[in-house]
Amino acid sequence: PLILKLSYFGLLPDNFLLVSMGTGTSYTFIDHDEIKSKMGSGIGGGFIYGLMQLVGIKNFHELSVESINGAKNLDLLIKDVFSNSEGFERELSIAYFGKATKEYAKKDVCNTIITTAARITIENILRIKDKEEFNTVILIGSPLANIPPLKNYLIGTLKNFLYDVRCPQQGEYALAFGAYGRK
Repeated sequence: PLILKLSYFGLLPDNFLLVSMGTGTSYTFIDHDEIKSKMGSGIGGGFIYGLMQLVGIKNFHELSVESINGAKNLDLLIKDVFSNSEGFERELSIAYFGKATKEYAKKDVCNTIITTAARITIENILRIKDKEEFNTVILIGSPLANIPPLKNYLIGTLKNFLYDVRCPQQGEYALAFGAYGRK
């Protein structure tokens, strides 16, 4: 397969996790010449799109704009419950939308939609890291290209966990290219 050829020529590390976000998200661990599909999740572009519809957001651009204009996050975080918690783990969620009330603005809900999808993706990556050895995470898929705050949140947070994070240009087409290469 193409991914093994790229790894062989030094274009990719020997071990890495490929996170492919489409309607859902798949997690594939590459260990030298072995491809190990680790898990999938229903959290991806379809989840984000469905929640957008519930709050009257028409497209990913509108979601992105709403989410960055001074928006609050409505997730209940570890630091909200355990004030003496330390490290970056204190930013992980205990309950998604756990602080939501009717009084919060649309921008707060939009921000939380994005961070919820990102946090679940990060938690899944950390679960896989418990079982496999890798330091590089490669992110591909159309939601990452179409929702810049999602991509930026994932990259920034994963770097805080000391990962080498790669998000290839035109990564939204990587799935189509992979399908093209199959016989």
